[in-house]
Amino acid sequence: MRRRDALAGVAGSLALAVPFAASAQTEAPIRIAGSLTEPYMLPYYGVDIGTFARAGLNVEITTQPTVASVVEAVASNNADVGQGDVIQLANAITRGNLPLAIFAGGGIYSRLGKSLGLAVAQGSSYRSARDLEGQTVGVITLNSLMAIGVQAWLRQNGADLGKIKLIEMLFPQMPPAIAKGLVAAAFMGEPFLSFSGVDLRVLARPYDAIANEFYFGCWFANRDWLSRNAATARKFSGTLYDTARWCNAHAKETTAMLAGHAKLDLSWLQKTDRIPFATSLDTRLMNPVLQQAFSYKVLPKAVAASDLIAPL
Repeated sequence: MRRRDALAGVAGSLALAVPFAASAQTEAPIRIAGSLTEPYMLPYYGVDIGTFARAGLNVEITTQPTVASVVEAVASNNADVGQGDVIQLANAITRGNLPLAIFAGGGIYSRLGKSLGLAVAQGSSYRSARDLEGQTVGVITLNSLMAIGVQAWLRQNGADLGKIKLIEMLFPQMPPAIAKGLVAAAFMGEPFLSFSGVDLRVLARPYDAIANEFYFGCWFANRDWLSRNAATARKFSGTLYDTARWCNAHAKETTAMLAGHAKLDLSWLQKTDRIPFATSLDTRLMNPVLQQAFSYKVLPKAVAASDLIAPL
C-alpha cells in the first residue's frame, strides 16, 4: 500500500484545524493533534492547569474533527504527537506501513463507568442482540474500537453479524436517527445518551464484551520524531501522566473544563461520569483490543502491543 493511499484510508482529507496554544517557551513547540472528545482531552487540561508550562514545554494544539484525522495529521507530519485508537494505529502501522509508534497510555475505559452505551428508542421492541438482526446500527467510525465493541457484544449474545449493518454517523446525528427510525440503535457517549432531547434506553454496554478495562487510545508519534526528540518525548509523557493524576482526582474541575472546550452544557455534564486517564503505559490494556480486532478481521494479522511501542 502506497503512503498516499494508506493515509487516505486512515482518515480521508485533512480538515482545517483550530489552533490552541500554550504560553510560549524557548524550545520549538510540540505540535499536538487534539480531539474534543472526553478520552482525548488531556492536553487541553494540561494547558488549563499549567502542567506543560511548569515543565518548560511549549505545546500547540490543533483540534481535529475525528480521531482518525488525528492519526492522519501525525502520519503526514502536520503534527508531532497525538492520541489514537489502538486499532486504527495498528492498521496504519501493519497495513499501511507507516512509521508510527505508541509511547504513552491515554484515556481508559472501565466497566464501572456508564458514559457509553448502545442506545435504542425508549419505546422500541429491541431487548436483545438478536432483536437487532435485519436492522442498522450506527457507530462513529467503521473498522474502529467502537465498531469492534458492537460486533463483539452482538456475537457474544447470539446475534448473526451477517444480518446486521453498521453505518458511520456522528454522535449528534445518532439520537435523531434513532427517533426517525433510520437506525435501530447507535453506540454513543454522554451527553448524547442522556441529554439529546430524544427518549433513549441503553440496551447494552458493548465495550464490556472486550475487557473490563482497556485504552480508548494511546499517545503516538512518528518513530523518527521520537528518536530525534527522545528527551522531549520523555518529558512530554511524564507531564501527561502528571496531568492525568491531577485530573483523576479533580472530576468537578475537569467537568467544567470539558464543557468550556467542547461547548457542552455544564449542567448536563455534571450528571455524567468522567473517565480515568492512564498514569503509565500498560500493554495489558492494549492486547484485548488487538485480539478482538484480529478476530473480526479488522487487522490483517495478529499484532501484539509490544510491536507497536517505541520505549522512551
